[in-house]
Amino acid sequence: MPPTISFETTVMIAMWDEGKKKAIVPGDRNKPSVELSVGIYLIEAIFVVDGEPQKEFRRFIVGNTADDLTWVKPIPRKKGSRH
Repeated sequence: MPPTISFETTVMIAMWDEGKKKAIVPGDRNKPSVELSVGIYLIEAIFVVDGEPQKEFRRFIVGNTADDLTWVKPIPRKKGSRH
């Protein structure tokens, strides 16, 4: 039988640092956090589904407030399109 379980995923790339009043990419024990300037950013995320890597490109906006930190709604791709 084919798999019947599907799920949605939430991915956090950046978060709002209220103390600094800036968006940051959280660090870890090997690298510090990175502050992001106001602008539009492009990320490439690679997910492994059924053993096969799938690339997804998404944009997000960093503004001057926490409310301005948001994903850009993706444009639906036409069948057979690579982008």
